[in-house]
Amino acid sequence: MGREIQSSLEAGIYFGVEQRKKEGDYLVFYDGWEAGAKVARLNNNSDFSRWTIGAEIGYVLGLQHEFNDRWAINIETVPGMRTRFIKTRGEKLLTNVSAGFTSLASMAIIRSF
Repeated sequence: MGREIQSSLEAGIYFGVEQRKKEGDYLVFYDGWEAGAKVARLNNNSDFSRWTIGAEIGYVLGLQHEFNDRWAINIETVPGMRTRFIKTRGEKLLTNVSAGFTSLASMAIIRSF
């Protein structure tokens, strides 16, 4: 018995327009629409192969704390809709449309130059 090796690669591009509103000296609320697309490939050494192509649209909701002119930290979520086309080797094409959170929550540390 050999060890199963699995690999995956995903690439995507997203565009959006946000509005920012200062809430005091350090806190910024931001929101706006974003849309994007991505492609992914998953395979392993047991002849399994899957391609996924998808598109998403969502509404970004976020808070950012600015420590000073150069450093900030933020947290955001993106409720939205997405559609995916999934093709697994030897199976029919699967189409999936869903609504919910395309990103439950993400956190970032930001450095401005």
